Parts: sequence; C-alpha cells; structure tokens
Amino acid sequence: MKLDEIRAMRDARPFRPFTLTLNDGREFLIEADYYLGISPKGIVLAVSSDGTAWFAPEQVKEARPVRMLAS
Repeated sequence: MKLDEIRAMRDARPFRPFTLTLNDGREFLIEADYYLGISPKGIVLAVSSDGTAWFAPEQVKEARPVRMLAS
C-alpha cells in the first residue's frame, strides 16, 4: 500500500477502526488513530491487542474497515 492511503485511514474524521494485513499474514486491529504512528522517514508503527510492529508501507497487503456491530 502507499503511505498516503494508510495515513488517510488513520486521519479520517470521524475515525473508523480498521485492520491492517501485512504480506506475511499478520493482522493489526487499529481501534483509534493514536494506535498508528508514522515516522518522518515513512515507517509505520502499529499497536494493537494483537501485538506491536514497525514496518514499511510496502509490507501492507491491505487495510479494511472493521464492521461495527449495531447495539
């Protein structure tokens, strides 16, 4: 994925949770915008209950919105 695409999902207002899937199969649920950081050099930091990882945007296979359950 392109860094701009990842940044757009993080910066969307209102924020909507999404899952990042890496090329190696790991998945990270991004539940809030502050769970995803981007360094000045374009390296992504994802923090979720599934773990924490640093990776390049090219390692992201897809980012997809999380379906919210109706209450």
